[in-house]
Amino acid sequence: MQRVLCSGVGALVALWGMAGCGPKALEPGAIDVTTEVIALNPEAPDARALGELTYRGGLELFSTAPDFGGFSALEIHDDGDRILMLSDRGALVSADLVFDEGGDLIGLQNAEIYPLLNREGVRVHGREADSEGLAHLGDGDYAISFERDHRIWVYHFGTDWEFLGTALPEPFALPPGTELWPDNAGMEALTLDSQGHVWAGVQDPLVDGQPFTLWQFDEGGDPVAGALMGQPGFALTGLTPYGEGELLALTRYWSRSVGNRARILHLDTRHLSGALAGDVLAELAPPLSVDNYEGIAYAPSTSVGARLFLVSDNNFSDDQRALLISFSLNADAREDDAD
Repeated sequence: MQRVLCSGVGALVALWGMAGCGPKALEPGAIDVTTEVIALNPEAPDARALGELTYRGGLELFSTAPDFGGFSALEIHDDGDRILMLSDRGALVSADLVFDEGGDLIGLQNAEIYPLLNREGVRVHGREADSEGLAHLGDGDYAISFERDHRIWVYHFGTDWEFLGTALPEPFALPPGTELWPDNAGMEALTLDSQGHVWAGVQDPLVDGQPFTLWQFDEGGDPVAGALMGQPGFALTGLTPYGEGELLALTRYWSRSVGNRARILHLDTRHLSGALAGDVLAELAPPLSVDNYEGIAYAPSTSVGARLFLVSDNNFSDDQRALLISFSLNADAREDDAD
């Protein structure tokens, strides 16, 4: 296995929080991250095909930095070669993506970590810190959804992410009835589609196997209810834009007897009447490199072409892994051939 050591180069900024008083301090700025290249199928290391996807490299991530891990969402910078990962402990990790000559993901460089702040300028903590969804709204604005204290906040991180760790949030509209949601089953999925609509997906259906609740927010911030057909035992954990009027959705499954599963769905969102069915593009299951995948991001223009990324939430447990894996979509290749 290949291991690559990377460290951030940004200057450290002041600590947020005070020892023994308020939220735990997090030292913002450069951190060391070790990456280990992983195969799609450890039992068949050359295997790449997975449904409508082709594997383009993946990593297991390691760091001794506090609050590194628990990754619940991710976004790719507009330049296509930088990643922003959201921890469900109210922290953000940015890094440069490293690809080999063949276009496979082989490492990260220049990693940095920053806290999320609340509206008073103090690091989020306690019930307000369970950050789950991340969506780039354009012009350096990013929406983040939270569980337990169910809400959406919008931060201006800047077009070059120059305000990570210092941006203060503004509240975004909420769907009705959020006060009735369970603590740990809120808006895990969040994205902006090609039409400028924010989408939020609720993790669990009210009844297993019944439709997931989706919310589409119009330009005025008013939520319109929709639904995604349910998949027994699966939870909706991520959304990302793909094409005109299309989204890709990530759903995950876990049981003590079966372990982890993940599915990637293609959604046509141009009509909200009735529940969206979703076409299964791929499913990850053992013996493949599968863990608690919660974050998904489609990048149409990295330096090596269009890529789809998944990240897993290791729950800060030694029994789970923080994985970052990448794919190309066969549909993209077919479109390129047609051109």
